[in-house]
Amino acid sequence: ALSGLDATNTELNTISHNIANASTYGFKGGRTEFSAVYNGMQPGGVEVASISQNFDKDGSITGTGRAMDLAINGGGFFVTKDNMGQMLYTRSGVFSTDKNNFVTANSGAKLQGYSVDSNNNLMTGSVGNIQVSTSSLNAKATD
Repeated sequence: ALSGLDATNTELNTISHNIANASTYGFKGGRTEFSAVYNGMQPGGVEVASISQNFDKDGSITGTGRAMDLAINGGGFFVTKDNMGQMLYTRSGVFSTDKNNFVTANSGAKLQGYSVDSNNNLMTGSVGNIQVSTSSLNAKATD
């Protein structure tokens, strides 16, 4: 009986965490999964097998009116790098620019991505800090 109470308490904590973060950008709710515990041939109760998150499930994408906010449609994460050089992964697309025009998360970690050449062709290979140019761009005709 005690194992059932402990497992239920863990599930309630997971649900509370989901509710508390429901309006957090990029938050993915957790789900408590249970398994049976057996002691020889006798059932011994239940235990929490895992707390899982479904990163493949999309949330709603809504406009924020902020030019630097981004969203991911489908699977994946934004990759950022903190001041210690550690790569961090997030689903939150709340970004801005720092004093040097690097695209940063609220934590100050810099958004990572591929560079483009002078003709705006994507240069694949290694990723780096994304920096937004504030210079004027030449007008380009479109179809």
